[in-house]
Amino acid sequence: MIDKRKDLPCAVVKDLLPLYHDGVVSGDTSGLIEAHLEDCESCRNELNSIRNDEKLEENLIEQDKDFYFKEFRDGVRTLRRNGTIRGVLIALAVVAVFVGGLQFLNTADIIKVDPADLNIDDVCRYDLGTDGGEGLFFTYQMNWDGVFSITFEDTSDPKEINIAIKRTALGGKMESDSRNPRSYWILDGFYKESADLSKAETVKVNGQIIWTKDQGINNKPPEYIGELVRYEHSAFDDTVRPKEKIISTRIETGAISVTYEDLHGIKWDKDGNVIARFTVDENENIISMESVPSNEKGN
Repeated sequence: MIDKRKDLPCAVVKDLLPLYHDGVVSGDTSGLIEAHLEDCESCRNELNSIRNDEKLEENLIEQDKDFYFKEFRDGVRTLRRNGTIRGVLIALAVVAVFVGGLQFLNTADIIKVDPADLNIDDVCRYDLGTDGGEGLFFTYQMNWDGVFSITFEDTSDPKEINIAIKRTALGGKMESDSRNPRSYWILDGFYKESADLSKAETVKVNGQIIWTKDQGINNKPPEYIGELVRYEHSAFDDTVRPKEKIISTRIETGAISVTYEDLHGIKWDKDGNVIARFTVDENENIISMESVPSNEKGN
């Protein structure tokens, strides 16, 4: 899957260069960018420009630091002469701890979500062949209105993959409301450095087992899984034709829909049967929908 994208377009590489410079792209993505840079002078110049801008910014910051440090030092001497510096410093420390604590509780994903609040469903360990590779798909409906993250927990056993969904302590609220939209997550080759599915015999989410090797691998997974995989990886391929390029997805209780760039869409049931086709306007509002007989499948 990744091998087919070694020759990345310059537009994609230049979009990724700031992230590559900051060291926040995956190992696979970094390798693709470096391979591109070897043969592309334009992108190398762009990377050098980013580096030069950073050096200039650092020099300006250092100059400002020298100026403001002198102002701060003179102010401290004045306060010391007036005998008030101790109280001011204590007050500033208290404020800093309070503000920092609130910021941490609002933005840091520190609380593991209770599996009962995740409603994990539609689990499928699949093989999409050479074009799609192996992967794991599941949907979930987390009743949390706030910041959360999905990461991997370290494990010394390569046969076990532990996925952790964590939320912040503040900045949101729990909702026991079935109207919350479902979301999905796909584990595939892009995460291979963190979790190798080819060795996995058990997959857990927040301690809940969602797949074991006894359930096997689906060699003919529902068609919508392949479409969602393509949607997730679309940033690496700008050659897809409009009628095939997906611009949005929607996960419902009993159906999955995708909308394409040419404004047509397809809806499947969870078994992979096409149940409707529709068209949308430029704001992705549905303007027409046609039901499909239950025995009709495919595009």
